[in-house]
Amino acid sequence: MGYSGQSLQRASYSSSGAGGPPEPRGQAKTLCFDLDGTLCTNTYGEYDTAEPFWWAIERVNALARAGHRIVVFTARGTATGIDWSDVTRGQLERWGVSYDELKLGKPSADVYVDDRAVHTTAWREAGASIAPGFFADPPAEGEELPAVLPSQRTAVAESGRTVGGEPFLLDSHVERVLARAAGAGIVQAPGAAEIHARVITALADSNAGERDQVFTIQLADRAGAAFIDTREAPERVLEVGCRDLRQVAEGLRPLVAPDAHGIAVAAATDPGDGLAWPLLRAEDGSLTDALGGRLAVAEGRRVTLAPDGTPPSAMSGWLAELATAAGVELVEHPLAAADLERSDEAFIACLPFGLLALAGVDGRPLGRAGAARRALIDAWRDAAGVDLDAQLEGALSERTGV
Repeated sequence: MGYSGQSLQRASYSSSGAGGPPEPRGQAKTLCFDLDGTLCTNTYGEYDTAEPFWWAIERVNALARAGHRIVVFTARGTATGIDWSDVTRGQLERWGVSYDELKLGKPSADVYVDDRAVHTTAWREAGASIAPGFFADPPAEGEELPAVLPSQRTAVAESGRTVGGEPFLLDSHVERVLARAAGAGIVQAPGAAEIHARVITALADSNAGERDQVFTIQLADRAGAAFIDTREAPERVLEVGCRDLRQVAEGLRPLVAPDAHGIAVAAATDPGDGLAWPLLRAEDGSLTDALGGRLAVAEGRRVTLAPDGTPPSAMSGWLAELATAAGVELVEHPLAAADLERSDEAFIACLPFGLLALAGVDGRPLGRAGAARRALIDAWRDAAGVDLDAQLEGALSERTGV
């Protein structure tokens, strides 16, 4: 397998109290949020038909509970002269948005350039428990403006999750992100102890004990000489972000194939509109998971895994331990579409979802009658105390709300 096995690794941390809001890091901020396209769908003038983004409202309300001042600023009516104030206030009330002030009259434009701006996508991908644009560590002395990770930097990222509210395989994730950073030439990476402590702190700040979380560790180096004029950005970055597993699971909803026996997603080698789990097809026809997981097929209690990356993922060692406990044979070999189609079952081994069943690939249905995946899920439940299939079904049984 190319991996030195490790036991289930858990790390202890203190949550900020059952149901209690996290304390704001540093000084409380005044946070101004756009409305259409940020807190709700962009209806391009049909504002009374807007639908809320529950993930965004959850985050705004958490920031409000943490002591930040929330301002909603919208361009509704700026171009037409129509007064949308009553409709807008009614929507914010129905959606349960916690805010301090609503401002109408933002200039209508296609693009806003602002030294204090954070794009909605960047906010969604970043940590949920900190003010948008500010890193999760205590702000540097004199820090006043939000910062973003410029695209010209060398950066690596590693994602993991909690299981039963506890950080899962954290030591493996820290080792892997440091190995990837070294391979990418990041010469000022922090030590393992610092990264470990930052993950524990970030999980405590996000109330990880209440619901399982997904965490991401991001390491970045200095910008190159061609960007020496962009000194406003931090010289190096360690960023840890935490997101509610329910919000991440929302991304699976349009991919799930109808099935009365559990969650399974459609996969495609050319996802097109994005409504399929993406697979990569090499020139030799072999398939791998495009999102960093491990593609697997099972025949009986024998599981074949597509080759892992370098360094190996945290899931690799964990799968080996689960297989031993479950009496499942694991082998590693390149997989092609024909291997998926003649197998008893196919799945993706990835965090945060665990062992995600595949219903079909490129429109062709796959077998779903195997026993190996279920045996591995049961072994995971016995070792870590969480049935991942049941958890995922629960996360998708109701839309993320407030």
